[in-house]
Amino acid sequence: MSDFKSFETHGVVTTVIPTAPKYIATVAFESAKAELGKELTPTQVQHAPTVEWEANSDKFYTVVMTDPDAPSRDNPIRGEWLHWTVVNIPGSSLSEGEIMAEYVGAGPPPNTGLHRYVVVVLEQPSKIDTARMCKVSKHSTKGRANTKLVDWVQSTFGKPIEELLVASNFFQAQHDDYVPKLYAQFTEE
Repeated sequence: MSDFKSFETHGVVTTVIPTAPKYIATVAFESAKAELGKELTPTQVQHAPTVEWEANSDKFYTVVMTDPDAPSRDNPIRGEWLHWTVVNIPGSSLSEGEIMAEYVGAGPPPNTGLHRYVVVVLEQPSKIDTARMCKVSKHSTKGRANTKLVDWVQSTFGKPIEELLVASNFFQAQHDDYVPKLYAQFTEE
């Protein structure tokens, strides 16, 4: 199976993005890498990853991580659940972007099976003014549930996601002993 076929096989295409990306993003955590649906543990992905893609140094990019399976793949009534958003990334310099939603790792509830965690890289039409955008703290769940990526892209950039989608990758995870620690960090609704 080709790499890009994995996006369809795992339902990422149609559930999160309308088409497969042009490139596969490299998404590396401290002790693991996202590999097109490979299962990782919440313990392995508790800290924000590095993300690499084919970037133009004259462009700005956005990186988003989302879970379409909240609270479960069978009952995704809170999906997509936003895990991370960084905008205005100059070229491939992720650390120089503006964090709009602080990273929170995978947190599947117990007995909900595998969740898909999709990391998407978008090429922005231009740098965006974030002064009026809401920022989401890693301590808050507000603004995370029911955040459909395709709708957010259209409202933020005024263009459909398929025009901006550059790269993506995804992994799957299910509940482990780290998840209660992740939930304990949420002090704001």
